[in-house]
Amino acid sequence: MIRRMSVTTIRATSSRAPRTFKGALLVLMLVVSTLTSVPFAGFSFVPAATASGESSVKQALFYDSPNDGTSLAMVAGRAKLLVFTRGKIGYLNDLRKAGFSGKALQYFLGNEVIGPWTTPDSGCDSSSIPVNNNVANQPGDFCKYIHPNESWFLHNGRGERLTNKHSDGRYSYHMNPASSGWREFARTRIARDLIGDSVQSKIGFDGIYLDNIALRLYKLQKQLSSSDSTVKEFGEDSAYRTAIAGQLAYYGQVLRPAGPLWANVIDDSGVAASDYLPVAEQLDGFLNEGWALGYPTREFKAAAWENMLSIAERSLAKGKGVFAVVQGDQSNTSRQRFGLASYLLVTNGSSAYFRYANASAYRQWWQYDNYNVSLGEPKGPRYQVGTAWRRDFACGYVTADPTTMSGTIVQSTCGTTEVLQPAPTPTEPNRRAGTVTQPGKFRVYSPIVVKK
Repeated sequence: MIRRMSVTTIRATSSRAPRTFKGALLVLMLVVSTLTSVPFAGFSFVPAATASGESSVKQALFYDSPNDGTSLAMVAGRAKLLVFTRGKIGYLNDLRKAGFSGKALQYFLGNEVIGPWTTPDSGCDSSSIPVNNNVANQPGDFCKYIHPNESWFLHNGRGERLTNKHSDGRYSYHMNPASSGWREFARTRIARDLIGDSVQSKIGFDGIYLDNIALRLYKLQKQLSSSDSTVKEFGEDSAYRTAIAGQLAYYGQVLRPAGPLWANVIDDSGVAASDYLPVAEQLDGFLNEGWALGYPTREFKAAAWENMLSIAERSLAKGKGVFAVVQGDQSNTSRQRFGLASYLLVTNGSSAYFRYANASAYRQWWQYDNYNVSLGEPKGPRYQVGTAWRRDFACGYVTADPTTMSGTIVQSTCGTTEVLQPAPTPTEPNRRAGTVTQPGKFRVYSPIVVKK
């Protein structure tokens, strides 16, 4: 997509096992079900070391700075991955001064250029103000470099450029990923910002992020202002995917030695892993903007959920990064919990990132208390229990059931193996985030915590 420039419960369970120590071992189980906290912001299994007490959730932020009052300290302390346009380099530098130590990726539209209305035979208004989210981001770029090269554009069945009109009168032009000229121009401009050249110094980002890298022709065929169900240059999805993979490989020759190359891979919920993974192979990581659950306005499909989790697992096992974005309403805590539990089923603890958000409110930082959960190192991959999936950790376990869209996140004292009796129900909830104080007592997550 074009960047638009429950109450928490505590539960204890009990079971008995052979005792190896004198007396009973009391283990307190803490179920971190989600709250709506508002704005703070197979394959081989390879576990990653997790420091004791460290959150099991790696949060990330895109595509802009929060405008809801969230502090620099909050974002700097919580976010482990950032995605911004070149215009946000000042904000990024402020975050670094405030302690941010993760990776920051520079945003570019992958195969779109924004410019004034033109046709192959028309003039071009070089006074049109460029936008910094695409490779033609300098005054006059579109008219001088893009407009004269018709083979760089994609076209509909009538031979017209595939475009989308914006409310400000400008247009997005969709470019041909198989065009050698387009590839060369785009890579040169991206490398200029990442690495620097004789024209300018590098901007200061750690890597590159390409938006709207599609695996199917659907958007081009159906969703643009000039769509007519045909993309002249590509008759099949497979041909388009081959072109995309080739384009990313070409970019990677120059970009990946200098920094990680990521992309937002779209139209992917129904794409088989065998078609998805060859594209992901050309990247260091990918974001899925409707991960696991899809968009709230669309029907949830358990098969798509399983497909996305499987792709994430296989990609993480190959050393790729995965940014799982679960879409939903801020107050829908059961959806948030299911999404987070799904993420915890597959995370490797090092290169998997999570955000629960709504596409209409990306500049809000939503912070939920279950982001504080500290499960320790995973004991292995997920496994199926009935209709649900479970994963065990050194300090708890998670379950997610796609048939009911429900999730459970349970934290226990690390290294314990049994629970002999439930803890009593607390009578005075403490609003500090969940740790166990004494045997039989809990600190309770509040229903709604607003922290900025």
